[in-house]
Parts: sequence; C-alpha cells; structure tokens
Amino acid sequence: MCENCKRCEMPLARNGQRRKLWEIRPDMHCSILGTCLEHSELMKIAYQSGHIPDKDVTEYQVHSHFVQQAEEPGRPSRLMHKKLDQKYQTSVRTFGSAKTETELKKFWEESLEKGDVPGPFWALMSHPCLTESLLVQAFGEVHMLSHLNGATNHAKAKSLQNAKKALVKTKRQLILQSERRQSLINEHAGQIRELEQRLMIAEQKNRSVEEMSERLREFEKGDLYHTLARETEKLKTDLERAEQLRDDYAGRLDRQGGELSELKLEYAKAIKKIEVLNRLSARGGRNEDQPDDNTGPLADSKHEEIDLFGKSVAYVGGRAGTISNFRDLIENFNGNLLHHDGGIQDNMKSLTGVLSRADIVVCPIECVSHGACNKAKSYCRRAAKPFVPLRTTGVSSLMSGLKQAVEFDYELNRN
Repeated sequence: MCENCKRCEMPLARNGQRRKLWEIRPDMHCSILGTCLEHSELMKIAYQSGHIPDKDVTEYQVHSHFVQQAEEPGRPSRLMHKKLDQKYQTSVRTFGSAKTETELKKFWEESLEKGDVPGPFWALMSHPCLTESLLVQAFGEVHMLSHLNGATNHAKAKSLQNAKKALVKTKRQLILQSERRQSLINEHAGQIRELEQRLMIAEQKNRSVEEMSERLREFEKGDLYHTLARETEKLKTDLERAEQLRDDYAGRLDRQGGELSELKLEYAKAIKKIEVLNRLSARGGRNEDQPDDNTGPLADSKHEEIDLFGKSVAYVGGRAGTISNFRDLIENFNGNLLHHDGGIQDNMKSLTGVLSRADIVVCPIECVSHGACNKAKSYCRRAAKPFVPLRTTGVSSLMSGLKQAVEFDYELNRN
C-alpha cells in the first residue's frame, strides 16, 4: 500500500452504517465490479443511467467506465449499489449480524471455504466493521481465485474447442467419403447396365446359334459349321469375362462399405469425447459450490471407491499433519502419493523432480505458495498431465479432484 494516498485509505463508516459503493476505497472498485456484477448487468445500468454505449464497445471498456463512475455518488454508482444490495441481500443480511472484526472474518472465511465468493465479498467490503488487514486479506484471496479460475476455464474451453474442430473435420471427411462412394455406385451402375446389355446381346446371339443348330447338323462338314463353332466359343469367353468383372465390382463395393463403417465409428467417438468434456465442465462448476468436509482420515462413508490403477499423485502444498492420512487414502485406492510442501521446508528445485514422477498433480490453492502453484500448473500444461486445483486442504476436496481426474481419463478411453 502506498503512503499518503487517498485511494488507499480505509474510509470511516458513517455512524456504524454500511458503506456505500462510492465510500469504499477506490482501488477496490475494480475487484468488486469484476467479481460481483456481470457484463449484462453493467450494460443494463448504462442504459438506465443514460450512458448509451457504442455498438463496438468492449467488455473491458464498459468495466473501466463503471470503475471510474463508482468513485462519485452519481446516478451510475447509486444504481450499481442498489443492484449489488438486491442481488446479494442474503449475504448482506448474514454479514450484517457481525458486530466485530473477528465475527466478520469468520463469516468471510466460511464463505470462502464453501466456494461462495461474490455475495460475501460485497457484504464484507461494505460492512462498517471492515478493517485494513481484513480488507487486504480478502482482496488477495479473491485476486488469486480469479487467476486460478481463469486459467482452468481457459484450458477446458480450449479442450472443448479442439474437440469441436475434430468433429467438424470428421464430418467433412464423412461427407466427402459418402460423395465418393455415391460416385462409385453411379459409375458401377452404368458399367453393370452396359454388361447387362452385352449379356443380353450375347444371349440373343446364343439363341441364334441354337436356331442354326439344326442347319449346322446338315452342314457340319462345311465351312459354315466351323465358323459358327468359333463364334460360339468367343461369346462364351466374353460372358465369363463379364461375370468376372461384375464380381470384381461387387468386391469393391464391399470394401467401400467397410471404410464407411470405420468413418461412422470415428464420428461416434468424437461425439462421445464432446459429451465427456461437457459433463466434466458442468461437474466442475457444481463441485465448486459444495462445501468441503475434513472430518475423517479416509472418509469411507462419504465417497465411492476410486481405483487409481497404480498412478502416482503429486500433492503440492497443504498441511504437514494431513499428509500421512492422504498417503493411506491414496494407497487404499491403488495409488502412490508424492508430496512437496511448496517451498516451506522442501527445496523448490526438487519440485520438478516430484512433478516428473507424477501421473496426476493436485494443489490446494488455500495452502500453497503462488510460485509453487504456478510452477506445477505450467509444468503439467507442457507435459500434458492432469492438474487439478483443490479449493481446500480437506479430504472431500482431494477426493473430488482425484475422482474428476480418473473419470475424465476413463470416459475418454472407453469404447
């Protein structure tokens, strides 16, 4: 924090009343609006306050405009304050029962552990008992969550986009193959019609030969007999060749049908991959809203059995007292635990060695250094290994992360 800067001073609460948006430190407005209000809500406030944005205005420009407006008690800032109070009235009511900094801090930490951030963050920033130290703590925690959530969502979106591109490519190949097959069918149909015509002609000639058989008996010693005999042999040869050609084309049609079946199978696999990514993205959103539980070392009664198939799990950070229980838990699920405390006692240089031996990397974001977390995440992105950020250091959070990684690998590889 800078010294003698009005933007960094903690404004005093008005007779114990909640702070208005424009009474909060100006350097907090960016974090508050970015965390608590969506772009569509800001656009609606813009129209209500008479600020009609240009058609090509970006989300960042809208955000920056309202961050500046929040410093003064004008119509835009009052509309924003009203919207925040209406949207998060439950959190404001809950935090309003806090009468001391200790009680306020307890409410905030419980909300953070549950993954409920926007409403509690607004209720905290506008509370009259908010102190400088608690403000700095909450701002830092929200800032780090925005980094981790942004990176995770970007990775999922990129994976989903790649799967969609692969699906489009497969569809195009299937269409081209179908067009080529139809072209071959048309070509073969024409050739078959031609062969049928030749066969019909040959049959007509054969009938002519039969009609002349009587006459041939009369002239079997003459030149006409020998001429007709040679012509008959030639027609038989032509007929055998025509039948062989027809069989060859039938074989080609069978092979084309097999290729088409393989393309259909690849198409089905691409569809399956998109369904897996969509389910895991949705499951990831739901897990973030559920509370964690750390009541037992194995939590057998609250989770399904997980088979890690001998994989090594690197746990970066966390609390030293829980590692022994986590090792027993992972070994019970046919896995192996590798631990690095994120640089508290272990040398940061040894982190790369731990990551290189791991198949899955998990990292509790509430109990790990920023540097260790970023290093683990960057390494996993380069090495194409699963990286799962855990919201807490509890058993439930670890189990959810392991289950997400194992189910993702299982559903992508089955069928």
